[in-house]
Amino acid sequence: MLRKLRQQRPAKPIDTEEKKTRKRKKKQEERQADPVQRTEVITIRIPQSLHAALRVEAHEHHTSMNKLCISKLLQFIDTEMVPSEPVLGGFHASETAE
Repeated sequence: MLRKLRQQRPAKPIDTEEKKTRKRKKKQEERQADPVQRTEVITIRIPQSLHAALRVEAHEHHTSMNKLCISKLLQFIDTEMVPSEPVLGGFHASETAE
């Protein structure tokens, strides 16, 4: 029975260019609908341990890592938490001079 149904339906080739065009148009429409809330992408390098901790915390809060990181970025930053010295290879310069 299933074989007959498959034989009766003509196989539709998947047009990847058409899919890409539709996706592009949809994104353009979304941007035009709300130009104030456009999003940008940033890439950061973090230790695997921090990534794992963020993943666990996001899971515990039933949210995505993206939303969790945005909420953390929006929190008030205490000036004491911002390093005043340049960071070298993930460590503060004062930590490497031992």
